[in-house]
Amino acid sequence: FRALGLSTSVTLVAFGSEAPPLHCFPHGYGLLDLYFRNLLVQVLPDALDIKRAMTEQLADALDAVGNRFGLCPWGYGSHSRDNTRPSRLGGQMLQMFVRRGEVDRLSYHSQPFGVPINTTQSVEHWLAGKSKERIDGQARLLGDPRVFTDPARGQIFHYAGDWEFHGGSPSMEGSRAAFVLELRRVLAKDLWDQPPATIRARLDATHDFATSKVAGGTSESVGHAAASDASTAKLSDPTRRKGKSGRRKR
Repeated sequence: FRALGLSTSVTLVAFGSEAPPLHCFPHGYGLLDLYFRNLLVQVLPDALDIKRAMTEQLADALDAVGNRFGLCPWGYGSHSRDNTRPSRLGGQMLQMFVRRGEVDRLSYHSQPFGVPINTTQSVEHWLAGKSKERIDGQARLLGDPRVFTDPARGQIFHYAGDWEFHGGSPSMEGSRAAFVLELRRVLAKDLWDQPPATIRARLDATHDFATSKVAGGTSESVGHAAASDASTAKLSDPTRRKGKSGRRKR
């Protein structure tokens, strides 16, 4: 069920899911059985145009930065499975915006575990208040990197439950600003001389992310194909699992 896109809450005050943002954000929420390292080492060469032999080393360096700042980046480093949750930081939340004309291509209204709500014909109309359905619950969002590296198509904002981390200055030890500077230092050699447009073009050249990786169809039909895949996916009796849906925040 976690292969069908990012699990999102459609509004900060949504209470129609198993993990309402206002309840989970102060303390954090997520699953600990995910392992993203293979995905990370596949994305880095495409995004940064680096040799694949260097990706393992770079992935470990990024994982180490996250660990030093208490961000629980389990599932990314070669030793991430042994990490434990630090006590200081609360939740980490991403607020994600998608251009209105692309919402239906990249998302669908869903129940927990990615099962589509087929009565919602258009997520864009639903979230704009143009349908009779209540704006609550979850949606699945396909994280096409070409969209979120283009500010005209998608934008992401970050919030942290720990005010010292979120609002601290670069000179404050353990602050988000210091964390960003450390990430820049690690990525400086491979990233900062490349404009976002160059990265987007390279991602387009290597593969059509939304179609070949998710739906296997044309870009115009991605949202509908993903929902169709969700409705026929073989789920291992998710109602009996102790974990929650694969929310990528908090």
